Amino acid sequence: RTADGGRVRRGMVFRGCELNLRIHLTDEGRRFMHNELGIRTDLDLRFEAVDKFDTSPIGDDIRYTLLPAKPYAEFTVPEEAAVCRAVFSVFADESAYPLYVHCWGGADRTGTVVLLLNALLGVDGESLLLDYELTSFSTCGDRSRNFDLFRAFLDSLEAYGQPDEPLAVKAENYLLAAGVTPAQLGEIRRILKEHR
Repeated sequence: RTADGGRVRRGMVFRGCELNLRIHLTDEGRRFMHNELGIRTDLDLRFEAVDKFDTSPIGDDIRYTLLPAKPYAEFTVPEEAAVCRAVFSVFADESAYPLYVHCWGGADRTGTVVLLLNALLGVDGESLLLDYELTSFSTCGDRSRNFDLFRAFLDSLEAYGQPDEPLAVKAENYLLAAGVTPAQLGEIRRILKEHR
């Protein structure tokens, strides 16, 4: 749910782990992701994939987009602004959906990006923290809201708003500072939010 009474549109963004280094996608999994979920874009945030892959394990007709990203507070440093812009330009492209976004385990780099995305969509702070904590069910192990790297990430966002402002405001301000355009933010909201 979002603060304005809407909700994040389901079946658009799927978050998970890598599918072709440590864990391998089965034929059944490939058919499910391709035919049932209808994945169109494989958004890969791994440095580990550089110079190793140029197609998605989901299928040759899937748009494979490799944008190696750093996790947590490292994502918010000025040197990473180009990566942030590139990632959010994928989210602003309606033809990219449904999409599968992942890193190695789906916890740290992917957790960072998905938190920013959900915050932009207006998901409340407690739900954002809970969504991140659900990462504990991944192969990466415990990821609580008190995890030092996660806390440092939240602290890094404090520079983009007042202490009493919601995380949604700080996330949007950070994305704008990184160079994601207001038009792109509007497109992301149009594509991924539904109102009831």
